[in-house]
Amino acid sequence: MITVTGVILSTMVVVLTLASQQYGPRLVKNFIEDRPSQFVIGAFAGCFIYSIITLKNINSGGTEFVPTLSVLFAVVLSLTCIGLMIYFVQHVASAIQVQSIMRRVYHDLNHAVDELFPEEIAPEKPSAKPTADAPRTIGEGAELTCIRSHRAGYVQYVQDDDLMRLAKEWDLGVELKARPGDFVYDGYELASVNSKRALDDDALGELRGIFVMGTFPTHQQDATFPIRQMEEIAIRALSPGINDPHTAVECIDYLTCSFRKLARRTWPKPQRFDAEGALRVIAPPREFETLLRQAFQQIHFYGRQDITIVTRIVASLNIIAEECPSGSERRETIVKLTREVIQESQESLPFASQRERIPDAVSA
Repeated sequence: MITVTGVILSTMVVVLTLASQQYGPRLVKNFIEDRPSQFVIGAFAGCFIYSIITLKNINSGGTEFVPTLSVLFAVVLSLTCIGLMIYFVQHVASAIQVQSIMRRVYHDLNHAVDELFPEEIAPEKPSAKPTADAPRTIGEGAELTCIRSHRAGYVQYVQDDDLMRLAKEWDLGVELKARPGDFVYDGYELASVNSKRALDDDALGELRGIFVMGTFPTHQQDATFPIRQMEEIAIRALSPGINDPHTAVECIDYLTCSFRKLARRTWPKPQRFDAEGALRVIAPPREFETLLRQAFQQIHFYGRQDITIVTRIVASLNIIAEECPSGSERRETIVKLTREVIQESQESLPFASQRERIPDAVSA
């Protein structure tokens, strides 16, 4: 069992190496967190440990004794692990396919969109009458304190519920300076806190603990991270060493599906009010234009000489624009980016016949 476990671990190392080289190092995290692989490795290790413990109790204490039921269960467990090994081989062969990776990143992006830009958003200001003594805007109190990071790393998560609870309990106004996905250095200003009294070290430490720091970004509250993952797959596919524009086209298609959903969502306001109507938190969301450009601009830069990539990006932007209300700011942003893509492509495409195909992608 321990030999087979070593073979499985070696297989995982090979998979992680191939994934890092082929699709980018940021996608290795998806394989490490793969639940079926973790379960199979744990089952083999557990079977080995159980067999060792059972073996120790055979002929123990100078008397001849065989734990029949324990040995029988060890045999059944071993046969089960052999079946899991067959499943593991099939699972790894499926998981390493680029379509499976893109599908996983696509689900992560949709999860981030649903969490950060829900279909129904609470009203900007509650109907309850604001309290007279609550701070109306950030910066009105007697004390203005900066919450600074004690370590360098990425902001992975901001505990919104705890932040609102502390702000209401201590009568604070908090303006976030760092958002999930941002890299901060030691001493970086995470938030600006307005209070009516000076905050002690314990209170500052508790507020600092609202920001969950890590060595890498995640998709929990950051839609840009799965966008960067999808973008990296497309860019590597367009590199001269791989030269796989069809994979880049599939990445564009998945990004288009997510941005069609994002274009219909109501953008959240930066102000957060408590139940009494007092302004407690200011958390500026990422702009639609920032997300849109991050998704398509780099892919177009590396594929601007490929008519397939250019026409697919233009057609995708056209599809996303159809989800936006006419005359809206988001639609104008998409039209602006589309014009930039067309202009740069007209200068980059080598053949006149290819340049003539771009208007057809717009009309499509």
